Amino acid sequence: MMTGAFALAMYLMAATPAEVVVVNLPVKGVVSLTLAPSGKVDFERIGTLSLIRIDIDKLQSVQKLSPAMNAYIVWAVSPEGGFENVGELPVVDGKGRMETTTRFDHFGILITAEPHYMVDRPNSVIAFRNQAPKSDAIRRAPVSVEVGTYDYSKLKPEAATVPGLVAQARAALQVASGAQADRYAEAEFRLAQITLNTLEEMLGRSTAQDILQPVANESIRRSQRSIIAARDNTAAAALETARNDATLLRRDSQQLQDRLQQLTNERASALDQVRQLNADLATSVRDKQQLTSERDAALTRAQGLERDVADLRRKQDEQQAGTAVKLPAAFFDISTGTATPAGVDALSKIAAAAALWSEPLRVSCPANAVEIVKNFLSVAGVPQDRFVIVPDR
Repeated sequence: MMTGAFALAMYLMAATPAEVVVVNLPVKGVVSLTLAPSGKVDFERIGTLSLIRIDIDKLQSVQKLSPAMNAYIVWAVSPEGGFENVGELPVVDGKGRMETTTRFDHFGILITAEPHYMVDRPNSVIAFRNQAPKSDAIRRAPVSVEVGTYDYSKLKPEAATVPGLVAQARAALQVASGAQADRYAEAEFRLAQITLNTLEEMLGRSTAQDILQPVANESIRRSQRSIIAARDNTAAAALETARNDATLLRRDSQQLQDRLQQLTNERASALDQVRQLNADLATSVRDKQQLTSERDAALTRAQGLERDVADLRRKQDEQQAGTAVKLPAAFFDISTGTATPAGVDALSKIAAAAALWSEPLRVSCPANAVEIVKNFLSVAGVPQDRFVIVPDR
């Protein structure tokens, strides 16, 4: 059946909440905020872009914060809890300086420790985040966001002598392997592995850093591409399995319906026979004993058919309940009333699949997540008559 069909990747974990203060940027002027535990960040709206300047005087190496991590990544966080990776914060002589941009005009800043600079979701190891503005004239709002959806527990730390981009490239391929990209995105993973092997050979020949750098960047890019492809391919395979299961269930349901109709017809025939025998019994004293016996036999058969009909109806109800797409509790954050990233992926696939079925699509989820699913599918444009939400028992 469909149980577990939307477990999209084995390397995903239950996300943990983190609070970020999102500020509204004025049309003109610079907004200066403190970064905790130290440092500052300046925001300035210029046309359709927001300029971000980060200044941290005392910045330890990322490996001291988390041994298997290789880069500080800066995230712009939107009021809706969305993330944008706006770049790697360089560490030079224990200081962090960075100037970058985002298209968000309302946002906050998170700086996390990551395995490489092309990650698309933030780690739970948060190094810095902006504080609320001191001026009451600047609008602000706390936003709870989800971090730590990737499992980096098996990443191997690199020696301090390994060049930064080389360490990131090695980590990127490890993450891709943990995401089962070698299974679900074989071609993309193979290219990433070949590129990393080329990088390792060049490193062994003491190739100059300016030549190593583009190869390392390409290796990281290919590894990240294989992760995304694996995630998409796994979701597509899960959806195809769901379609096949639904086809089989519809066929079995039709067979049960046909059998139910047959038994219903036989029951009606048996009841007609009972009525006829009762009439014959009333008009024929001579054949009373025989007719009574035949009537009792017909009644017994009718009762047996009643039980068969009830059993088939029960099986039909169970069959219909089994067609529901089951969504686990890990796909929802009940405290914020939203779906997790994995839940958003699954619900997006369900929204796309709803138009494919001739019958309304049944969705099973925890009882306290019913409104989350209903709201998501409604916002996605799925008519309410195209889906039925079944709370888990």
